Amino acid sequence: MTPMQTANRIGWILAGALMLGTAGDLQAGDRPAVTEEDLKRESKEAIDTARQYTAQQREAFQQRMQAELDDLQPKIEALKRQAEAASEQVRIETKKQIRELEKERDKAGRRLKELQSAGGEAWGELKAGANAALKDLQQAYDRAKSRLQ
Repeated sequence: MTPMQTANRIGWILAGALMLGTAGDLQAGDRPAVTEEDLKRESKEAIDTARQYTAQQREAFQQRMQAELDDLQPKIEALKRQAEAASEQVRIETKKQIRELEKERDKAGRRLKELQSAGGEAWGELKAGANAALKDLQQAYDRAKSRLQ
């Protein structure tokens, strides 16, 4: 479910709950009635809160992804240095793995840029692709590193 769908669902749930509460007020008589204005205000507040939460989660995810990409570059450089000191066959295979790793890093970087420019609805869908790109990147790093062990 996308963040916008979640916010809309919360709004409808609140609206239903408030309507049920209003029906009970009519029977009970001891509680103040909920007005249409109350319903609109509280629904808007719930939707705004859901949007703020989603924006915070989006920002945190983007920062985590950027940090992972930033942390990877020194690791790639270390692999390159280790490959140079390895035997010719290992060096050839490791360089091939490093090229694959750099392609995966670039792909993850493109996914991050897509996430940063995506709107609310698209963000939920792109996040799944970004997570997959990070997973592929980690696997490519592990493969390259395993060549040197």
